[in-house]
Amino acid sequence: MDGSATILNIASTGERKRVNYADRPCRLNTYGHSFTQCNQVRPDQEFVDFLRVQGIWFVDGLEKHRAAFLAFRVSPRAYADRFSIGHYIPLGNHFFTFAIKGAVVDWLDPKPSAYRQGTDPFGSVSPL
Repeated sequence: MDGSATILNIASTGERKRVNYADRPCRLNTYGHSFTQCNQVRPDQEFVDFLRVQGIWFVDGLEKHRAAFLAFRVSPRAYADRFSIGHYIPLGNHFFTFAIKGAVVDWLDPKPSAYRQGTDPFGSVSPL
């Protein structure tokens, strides 16, 4: 989609075939406890797991983006470019605000008047 390519060498058994340095032992690069190269583990996974175990409320913005990305048929680069130039552009701010809105409203107690069940957010204000 974005001009990139992946070359895979698959053995007849269905497993990936080692081509480069096949005569040497396999090496696994690890960084800390939470990120393993090529394993698609997010860098903050330990922290996210800690928040969940402790029952600390948080909104997972990365998960919101992952869910939205799955709805698009574009490359990861094209998806990211819609929202960011290294930081959010206005469309990215808009996406993030609406992605977390429901969770933030659920968290607030008392809820803002516009989100309370059975209340008129405008009260008795006359349009005149």
